[in-house]
Amino acid sequence: MAESLAGLLDFLDERGLSNAVAYVEVHNEVDNCDLVPAHGPLGHYARLRGPLERAVKLLQARHPAVPVTYLLGKPWPDELQDLPEQAQIAHFHFYVYDVLGALYEAVGLGHGTEAAPETAAWPTPELAAMLRPDAPAFADYQPDEPWRLADTGVPRELFYAHDWVDPDRWDLWLYENYAAHRQAMRDTLTSWVDSVTEFARRRGVPAVLGEGVVRYTPLLTRFEEDAGR
Repeated sequence: MAESLAGLLDFLDERGLSNAVAYVEVHNEVDNCDLVPAHGPLGHYARLRGPLERAVKLLQARHPAVPVTYLLGKPWPDELQDLPEQAQIAHFHFYVYDVLGALYEAVGLGHGTEAAPETAAWPTPELAAMLRPDAPAFADYQPDEPWRLADTGVPRELFYAHDWVDPDRWDLWLYENYAAHRQAMRDTLTSWVDSVTEFARRRGVPAVLGEGVVRYTPLLTRFEEDAGR
């Protein structure tokens, strides 16, 4: 991937476009990918050190004028010191499931590192009550393009829920249950912001929040833009 990105930067250089690049991210949410062996005893970040060091050094050698980093999908404050030293940007996503995680559990979906709960049937009654009237039976449903299941790692159940849920009913559940999670979510975000801020200060690099707050929700839902703030 680093070789490919270096080649892309070569392409931009040849066309006088490299000044449009703020920085290069060698991998999106690298802590959540399968390119590096699973956590094992090394934790969430330490296992990434060797591959990320090699990738970042390659890009820095090929394009020393372009800042290089990698993106972490979740801050683990106690493990930040395990990250490689070479990154020139502290780039993180800050997703706090809490209330969305509770909804996923209620409708029988897994979330983050949490497996889907055992259910007697699927869709669960909770999800069935949120579906649009024209929703097909789950047994008859497939994503429009077969590669989506094979290549994204997203289960068919999640595609089905996102494609066929009524966004107003989905949002209503979140609004009705948000109060019980609101303070814990804010406390988590505060902890993550503080830890990443201190990490970036120690490393002497800028910090970037790439995405975040309530994780991804169905296309037309609006909870995150409203009550989730």
